[in-house]
Amino acid sequence: MKLWIKLTLLFTLLINLIIELGLFYINPKVEDFSIDLVGEKLKSISATIAASIDGDTFTTLNLFDSTSIKSEPYKRITKTIKQTKEILNLSDEQYNILVLDKNSIAFGIILSSGVSSDKVLLKISEPAKKAVTKVYKNKHCEYTTRYYDKNGSRISGLAPIYDSQKNVVGIIQVDQKFEDVANRIASINNTINIGRLYLIPITILVLPLLLWN
Repeated sequence: MKLWIKLTLLFTLLINLIIELGLFYINPKVEDFSIDLVGEKLKSISATIAASIDGDTFTTLNLFDSTSIKSEPYKRITKTIKQTKEILNLSDEQYNILVLDKNSIAFGIILSSGVSSDKVLLKISEPAKKAVTKVYKNKHCEYTTRYYDKNGSRISGLAPIYDSQKNVVGIIQVDQKFEDVANRIASINNTINIGRLYLIPITILVLPLLLWN
């Protein structure tokens, strides 16, 4: 076999092997990259909302009192959330925005004052609970890993609400469904796998030709 043909076949084989090794490394990382990107975006959204809420006013709200939903501070906060969703074009179906108090109560879920904090925490997913704890402890934004609840697969971004003394008095939690992102990743992986179906036979065919004198 002529040298230039062998070199061409060798080059083809090397390219296929490099692509296979690259795909082997990249595929597991795609979802991690996606989670990081979505998480950072959700942190930014939650921080935008949290920065627009006056922490001193927030501390005057009694979430255990059902009449608080009629108060002006409550109305202002819900209006801020609504306006932010409209400005950022966040759909109600895709995003869920909650306000959490120091006991991790979802804003809008009015509970009796007799409910213990442990039972209250059951209202929130385990990854979100851990993120809430970190926000209160470290006083900065956090985001969760991908987790599952009754509404499906989600990622949450959380940002602290500060009072005038820079104490964390509440948290904005923004959830996004991860199904759409997961479906896109699956679509990309399917395309990659189809490409691999072509590359593997080519590699198998090229190798014997290289060994042929």
